[in-house]
Amino acid sequence: MAYDLSCLKLEGIKIQRLTDCRIRQEAGGHGELFLRAYVENDMFEDIKSLQPIRLYVSGQQEQTIFCGVLTDLMEESAGKVEEIQLKAKSYTYLMDIKKKSRTFQDITMTYRQLLARVLSEYGDVDFICSIEDSPIGELAIQYQETDWNFLKRIFSRIYSPLTGEMGFSSIRIYAGVVLREDEVGNYELKEVTCNFEQCAALREMGYEIQDLEGMRCKIETGHLCGIFTRCQVYGAEMMVESVHGYMEHGVFKTEAVLGRKEGIVEMPQFPMNLVGLALEGTVLDVKGEKVRLHFNIDGDQSGSDLYWFPYSTPSSSPDGSGWYYMPEIGDRLRVYFPTKHMKDVLAISAVSSYEGKDGPDRMAATSTKYLRSASGQEMNLSSQGAYFASVDEMASMMVGNDGRITMKGQKIEITAEESIDITEAQEITFQSKTGAVYKCSQGGTLELESGGNLKISGSKLNID
Repeated sequence: MAYDLSCLKLEGIKIQRLTDCRIRQEAGGHGELFLRAYVENDMFEDIKSLQPIRLYVSGQQEQTIFCGVLTDLMEESAGKVEEIQLKAKSYTYLMDIKKKSRTFQDITMTYRQLLARVLSEYGDVDFICSIEDSPIGELAIQYQETDWNFLKRIFSRIYSPLTGEMGFSSIRIYAGVVLREDEVGNYELKEVTCNFEQCAALREMGYEIQDLEGMRCKIETGHLCGIFTRCQVYGAEMMVESVHGYMEHGVFKTEAVLGRKEGIVEMPQFPMNLVGLALEGTVLDVKGEKVRLHFNIDGDQSGSDLYWFPYSTPSSSPDGSGWYYMPEIGDRLRVYFPTKHMKDVLAISAVSSYEGKDGPDRMAATSTKYLRSASGQEMNLSSQGAYFASVDEMASMMVGNDGRITMKGQKIEITAEESIDITEAQEITFQSKTGAVYKCSQGGTLELESGGNLKISGSKLNID
């Protein structure tokens, strides 16, 4: 049924008379409304941003055309009345305002579960999924993105558009192409096209589509048809992919673009704002060459840090040779995003929080190479030489650049399977406070007592 401006009524803002009305909706977006109307002079100050409004057709059977929130407003004075121009978007726009940063690390979570989890923050919501409820399969990171853009990007992995319903009084989302019961009534077919180039691009990405499934039909009708409304064209069932309602000579008309269900898709989107970025997190667990992290952007959120990130070690060979340095639980790490694909993400380096408050700053000299384990062993390569120490320096060895080797410890044992040769061009000094014993396993003994006595014993003694 066709209708004119006199049939249209606006709820939420008191107006005197409508002068123009345009409505637009397409798969993968919010519903949009543009109105021009006359209001009284004192009404403008009472209008607020995101104010709920509703446009409907009055009559015996009241029909809602648009529900949403006010996004833009402009006024023009005309004597005792003012003309306003307003723009509004469907309630799904409320998800497209605040940018957030967080991670979703459970790759076994399904698309439906992810959608429900995000929507749970918005109170009165509804969604209809027309997709196979499969696991997301990859790490999902929302970084400086609105919930709407984040969900659109994630669902584009499976080529499914995320669409906001504009005829509902709260947030309603269609995930995928929903099969609706209503059908387009009388219409006039204006144009038929087929985007072979897009079909070829989709096939190149791995999406199965035939050329005829990329067909589009443009129609005109006298009433507004909702998104995904069914329509029969030449015996083939098609669906409304986009709709544009407008006033022409005071009568409301609608242009709609129809597409095949298989051809209404969302081209894959990627987190380009993450490419080249490194996010910081804290190590929760280490296994092999992988780590599990809690990201700083997740704040106090816990219980979902399930993803194992590969860690970029200094050197690692397929045969197991090379260096093996893994971070420890509690260490701070950076996670790097080298490409637009989540499968390429990796943990690359630790972020030191060491301040050297309990002793000398081991990292004060930038030319010194320093290695210390969690249990306390350390190695220090400095301009003086190479220093090795056990826990709390109970045992240590210094190999100086001047050629001197110094060993310290509670007990030092030197064992050789064959022989030990000690050669010195000048002199060798052995010093002990309590005495020294040199013993051979065959029975020979040389003992230096603390009192200054020297005892030599053996089965045969030769003195020259």
